[in-house]
Order: sequence, then C-alpha cells, then structure tokens
Amino acid sequence: MKVAGVFAFILLFNSCISFSDKRVKLSREYYAWSMEGGSDMQIYYWAYDEYNIGMFGPRVYAAGVDSSFIIAKKHPKRDGKIEKRTTLFYIIPLKQKVSKEGEKNYYGPYMEMEFNEMRKQLGVRQDLRFTINL
Repeated sequence: MKVAGVFAFILLFNSCISFSDKRVKLSREYYAWSMEGGSDMQIYYWAYDEYNIGMFGPRVYAAGVDSSFIIAKKHPKRDGKIEKRTTLFYIIPLKQKVSKEGEKNYYGPYMEMEFNEMRKQLGVRQDLRFTINL
C-alpha cells in the first residue's frame, strides 16, 4: 500500500510541475512558440513539412498582427535571466519572400523610438497594436 501511495504522489507531483508546449498562431505560417509554457517564447516561421525558421526570442511577450505585418516585443535574456526593464521591438513584413536565414526576415531589435520611426518608414499602420499577450 505504501508503494502505491508513493507512486501516486510521484505521478501527481510530476503532473503539477511538468512543462508544456505553448503555441500561438499569429498568421498563416508564423507562430509564437515556447517549450517551457511561455518563459522562452520565440517567433517561428513554420513552412509545414519543408522547414521551420526561428526568428527571435526568447522572451517575446506581446504581438500584433494585420494582413501585412507582425509587430512583437520582448524582454531580452541576460546571464540566464529575463531583463524586464528593457523592451526590444521587432517588425516582420508578411508579404516578402521568406529567407531560410531567420535574421533576414524581420527588422529589429529596436528601442521604442527607433521602432516607431521604422514603423513609419515601412508603412505599418499606427492602429496596429500589441493585442496578443503571450
């Protein structure tokens, strides 16, 4: 009986602390994805059966999407810790051909003032907001 009780406790404990994938669809081929329930959220391009391209992360925590762009913001990781006092911004154009080299598919990282300037240059709508919390 003690063995069954210990086994039941181990199963219950493991189910409480297990990490799960978190995947949020942003557009037809772009996803925010984390293997640790959100703590390492990254943006990926999913080309179905062909290939997957990691764009940027971790810790992407908000995004906005329309038919032409994805905007995202993240807190960078320094020395293994998330630096919440710093926010970096990114822009992904959805209507350009996707390169297999992830860093060629987006603009950024930017601080907020640079991001707002690049938004204007690229024609990102001003009413596109960070409405997706990740």
